[in-house]
Amino acid sequence: AKDYGNGSCDLYDEEEFHLMLKLYGAMKHLQALPSTEIRR
Repeated sequence: AKDYGNGSCDLYDEEEFHLMLKLYGAMKHLQALPSTEIRR
């Protein structure tokens, strides 16, 4: 926690993150609230 606060470590690999965005997109649709209608 101290290293992260000092900016001397990262929690993720920025290059790999950008590769994932390129391959799979932002996936913001997964953050949406589910619809209120339930079909059975």
